[in-house]
Amino acid sequence: VLTNLLRLGGGLFMCLFTSWKLTLLASTLIGPIIYLTRIYAIWSRKLGLSIRVNMADANAVATEALRNIRTVRSFGADDMEVSQFKHHMDLSLKSGMKDAYASAGVS
Repeated sequence: VLTNLLRLGGGLFMCLFTSWKLTLLASTLIGPIIYLTRIYAIWSRKLGLSIRVNMADANAVATEALRNIRTVRSFGADDMEVSQFKHHMDLSLKSGMKDAYASAGVS
């Protein structure tokens, strides 16, 4: 911790010594950047939870269909089970793509 504080103090002194105007400008941008990063982190956490929930639902559909394979086959519900699984996986994919695009925009 002490070495990090010394590096921070030394870097700040060097920046102030080199150009105090540029240092002042750069330090005014730190607050909004931290705020936007925090908002993105909260949004991304919710989106990550949505991804996991949709994948869990898809897993539940697949597990239920495989456990009751005889019933599914006898009623010819193969397509229905596949479409339910595909629906949950598509929702998960859409959420993952949103998160990837936003992550690329933040980086």
